[in-house]
Amino acid sequence: MSLLFPAKIVGINSSKGKAVAYAEIEYVLLELSEGDEFEMHDEIITNFDFHDHGDGKIAIASTGKVVDVYVNGYCGQESAQKWLHGS
Repeated sequence: MSLLFPAKIVGINSSKGKAVAYAEIEYVLLELSEGDEFEMHDEIITNFDFHDHGDGKIAIASTGKVVDVYVNGYCGQESAQKWLHGS
């Protein structure tokens, strides 16, 4: 069952096409399609099943724009920062 849940963009690495969103109790690792981007602190709405991986769509709450993403994974804050910056 899919549920809509809000999240907030908390990290962006535009040069690598990556973003990290914070959703409830964990961080979601997002790879962006070419040409798509988020702004820091964008509120986003998804309809992913909990812990889905793979292609998906995310809506930016303030604009309604739909962005294609690849959900790479879910993790804690430290791991999300390492993934975002490649260390």
